[in-house]
Amino acid sequence: MKNKLIAAFQNKDDKQARLYISTTYCLTALIALGLVAIFGVVIFSVPSSALLSFFFKNAPAPIDPMIFRVSLFIVIFGICVEFVLKNLSFILQARGNNAITGAFMLATNAIVLIFAYVFSMIEFSADRIIVLSCVYAFFLNTPFIVVSIILFTGKYKSFRPSFRSVDFKKSSDVAKLGIKFFVVQIGTLIMWGANEFIILAMFTGAEVTEYTVYFKLFSLLLTIFGTVIQQPLWTSIAKYYSMGNKEGVKKLIKACLAISAGFLVINLALTLFLPTVFSLWLGDGNVPVVDIWRQLSFILYSLVFLFCGAFVIPANALGLFKGQLVTAFFCIIVKIPLLVGIFYLNKQFNFGFEWYHIVLLNVAFELPILFVTPFEIKKALVNIPKPEADQNTVGASQ
Repeated sequence: MKNKLIAAFQNKDDKQARLYISTTYCLTALIALGLVAIFGVVIFSVPSSALLSFFFKNAPAPIDPMIFRVSLFIVIFGICVEFVLKNLSFILQARGNNAITGAFMLATNAIVLIFAYVFSMIEFSADRIIVLSCVYAFFLNTPFIVVSIILFTGKYKSFRPSFRSVDFKKSSDVAKLGIKFFVVQIGTLIMWGANEFIILAMFTGAEVTEYTVYFKLFSLLLTIFGTVIQQPLWTSIAKYYSMGNKEGVKKLIKACLAISAGFLVINLALTLFLPTVFSLWLGDGNVPVVDIWRQLSFILYSLVFLFCGAFVIPANALGLFKGQLVTAFFCIIVKIPLLVGIFYLNKQFNFGFEWYHIVLLNVAFELPILFVTPFEIKKALVNIPKPEADQNTVGASQ
């Protein structure tokens, strides 16, 4: 949606912007309802013993299974509502209001951190866990609800979403891009969000802790690149493309590559002084194992993911997803079955499979982006629309 909105706002076409916004809200609402239904079936059908042992291995007191199911469903419902309301962030980014988007991220992250802290401190009981789940779901969405009401009844009134403006035929390109982006997000979730669970299933809690420490350190700059830096670059690239400014797009792609190279140098420096960094951060008694294989794994992780990020930003701005879809399908279809097979083979033959090999597997899955996406971008720039001034000149000469 964001890319199409940037072009619509550039042309001051509020009617088209309203169509895109309304259709996107409708599409994401349908997806959210589907997710609520799927998670609802899973939550209320999984055996109680399996559900509680998975989430509360060290719970200080028994928890009523039905109470916990309801609480978990409320949390999932709140996340799905946020999935719909979060469309406001893309509208703000298309308008160039990245500061407000950053405030959303800050507020949401603060709420999640507060929730995690309170959740770890409370004594588990039926009334407390239900209330805490409701509070989490409510406050997770409060910033979006409040700002949506203010903007869509004020300065954004001309393109606020409405059922009358929903048109999947006229905005089929937005719907297709939205589905592609959703598949990419699912692939990303499986690539990184499931790693702790996979490592815990294959190894022990000690390996999970070690992985988490390494990942937090080496993904810090990637997170900054993919959030704070990405948004203004994405918006600017999309604007230049809609204006037919090929040189402007190329200049920003070079900026993405330069930032990636700079961040890679910093991560390489971290690798050289890793024991010292861990000691300063975690204390002398909590330094994880540092060896050449772990260091090499995260050097490769930094190299591939930083430069993939440099191509993903312009690719997203131009609506190009082939490379990302290949990676997503590998993660969704191949990763879990492959790791299950490796787990059983390692049990039989003990060929030395370690947790950091999962990181290397993710690096391998990411490679299609590095090889496919640059060619997608190059092709898109060859076919870049001509600036309006040039088109007018051609029309006059004819």
